[in-house]
Amino acid sequence: MKKSVFWTLALSVAALAIALFYLFFASIPYYVIFITANFFFLYVAVVYLLKYWEAEEVKKKFEYPRVSIIVPAYNSGKSIVKSIEAVLALDYPSKPQLIVVNDASKDDTLGKIMKFKKAGGIEVIDNNKNKGKAASLNQALKLCSGELVACIDSDTYPAPDALKKMVEQFYDKRVGASIALVCVSEPKTFVQKVQEIEYFVAFGFWHTCLARLNGLLVTPGPMSVYRKKALEEIGGFDEKNITEDMEIALNLHQHNYKIVCTTEAKIYTEVPATLPKLFKQRLRWSRGKIFNGKKYFHMLFNSKYNDFGKFVYPISFVVEFLSLVVVARIFFL
Repeated sequence: MKKSVFWTLALSVAALAIALFYLFFASIPYYVIFITANFFFLYVAVVYLLKYWEAEEVKKKFEYPRVSIIVPAYNSGKSIVKSIEAVLALDYPSKPQLIVVNDASKDDTLGKIMKFKKAGGIEVIDNNKNKGKAASLNQALKLCSGELVACIDSDTYPAPDALKKMVEQFYDKRVGASIALVCVSEPKTFVQKVQEIEYFVAFGFWHTCLARLNGLLVTPGPMSVYRKKALEEIGGFDEKNITEDMEIALNLHQHNYKIVCTTEAKIYTEVPATLPKLFKQRLRWSRGKIFNGKKYFHMLFNSKYNDFGKFVYPISFVVEFLSLVVVARIFFL
């Protein structure tokens, strides 16, 4: 980069930082920021609360379709056995097709997977080079014979009735994905126990509200069920995306598919045990939100995407921005 270009960019960033500082931390009193932000937060909470109390749509009975399950694994030696055992124990009217992808693990993941293959009942894909989760899912998707495809992380343990309850949500042909209540598996540290409460609120209350607005922003990586036809139509998972579970949800909305939620289905997943690991995870989520915000910018305030485009998606950015402003203002006090 030329020195002139570098200094131009540096001065531009500095000028923007000074402008933001003056706008939010110097010229506007802190109580104005707090009152404005909390009024907005309360307004959004009331909207979602009304949706939470709204009567659920009556589901029509249907025959349970064939399901394929994909479990991508990378260095999952500590959890893969428990995960596959939980998947094999799923209570479903017909036996699901199970495909486990070993994405060039460096530990004993492959050896543990092969023991299940020898016992029968699972298919194994063994990659020579690490391709990433999204690429592994797309790779296995080509082998799936089911009408529905469940993607389950190798550190996730679904309850026995989880798959059946999630599949029951595909009562409409426009339903492209179904998600469940994500719970923390055996929380031990203080950081994990705090996340346990967070997950109940986020994946329980908030996701229920958003689902009734058809405004779910993510199909959680631990476990989500998709209509195979929908995945094929939208081109599968974005292999260059760092938050493929958020990107796939936005892509489904872009193609006017519904994403539904049931809190009756519970899945248990491993979560970061320390603050540094939690920070790393949330930083990746934030980067993914920014990256996908740029990719799907055209959906913001777009009436073509109904409540999602007109309200839910724009509001998600406003809430996060105001939260950062409030926190930053507290530090500057």
